[in-house]
Amino acid sequence: MKLEEKKYGWIRTGLRSRYRPKARIGGGLIGTAPWIDGALLILLVAMFASRAVLKPGLSVELPPAHASSGIRLGLAAVILSHAENGERREMIFFDDEPFAVGDGAAMRRLMRRVAQAARTHTEMPFTIEADKHVQHGTIIDLCEIARAAGFASVDLATRQPENVAGER
Repeated sequence: MKLEEKKYGWIRTGLRSRYRPKARIGGGLIGTAPWIDGALLILLVAMFASRAVLKPGLSVELPPAHASSGIRLGLAAVILSHAENGERREMIFFDDEPFAVGDGAAMRRLMRRVAQAARTHTEMPFTIEADKHVQHGTIIDLCEIARAAGFASVDLATRQPENVAGER
């Protein structure tokens, strides 16, 4: 069989016939539209999955530490200190539940919740994220609660200090 050398129209190549139209609609900018759509979708997903998106919560000002080693993520308790009527009050947040420091009933509830978490998460460390204005005694009390609950290790979270250029 002979191959025909037509540029447009019906072309026979062996046992198959093909039609090549004169107008090439799929060329040019229209052919790149699916690639542009895909790139914009990837950009959109990257924006919403990034850390740039703010999540609801409280800002904790962790104290800086120069010699900090990496720790595994585990169960975390956050201690905040805030000024109320001229006095500093401290709150412990564990498993999205607030516990007032100094309130005996709240601290007993916290002990039960930490003990329950220690039974269900036996291999996880207990991490304390304390605001830099929190009293040292509150941190020690929470360490003792975690130790009594059965956690093998208690980690204190810090932040990397900023260098001269302002980078972390």
